[in-house]
Amino acid sequence: MAPKSRLFSRLLAAAALLLGLTVSGVWWWSGSEGSLAITLRWVSQSSLLPTPRSVTVDGVSGSLRHGGSVERLVWQDAGLRVTAAQLDVRWQVLALVSGRLQIDRLHLASVQIDSSADETPTAASAPPTSLRLPLDVTLEDLAVGLIAWGGQAAAQATELRAHYRYANAQHAVTLAHLQV
Repeated sequence: MAPKSRLFSRLLAAAALLLGLTVSGVWWWSGSEGSLAITLRWVSQSSLLPTPRSVTVDGVSGSLRHGGSVERLVWQDAGLRVTAAQLDVRWQVLALVSGRLQIDRLHLASVQIDSSADETPTAASAPPTSLRLPLDVTLEDLAVGLIAWGGQAAAQATELRAHYRYANAQHAVTLAHLQV
């Protein structure tokens, strides 16, 4: 074998080894306690969300690969504020490889939705014209203890239990229980 081809073979083997070690390290890290908190903190501090949207989280535990719990999650966008308390999520990250989001469990103690009437909606906060998602979604076990809209709980629903599927550009919700 010529010296140049031996050098190229060694460089290729070294690159493959480095790639394998990197993928293995990320896989190990994503299954470790604290990886979910680090990822959510990174998303909330990064520019991934368009302005003026923001996400803040408190009391996060669990792993990115398996899921975990969040004591409090707040999402805000131009006069709309959604606060979720005691969120517990379990999912199958490997399903993403086949182009689907598989959530086995999503339980929330409460969701509070508040809107400021004095906020002027922007183009970015206008209602979507399409609800197409980039991948199929299955949510097996959705449970919400309390959903409240508006200040002083102007309207509320309790004991939501449902299943959700999105496939072939079709949304399907099976409502098992809800009190309004």
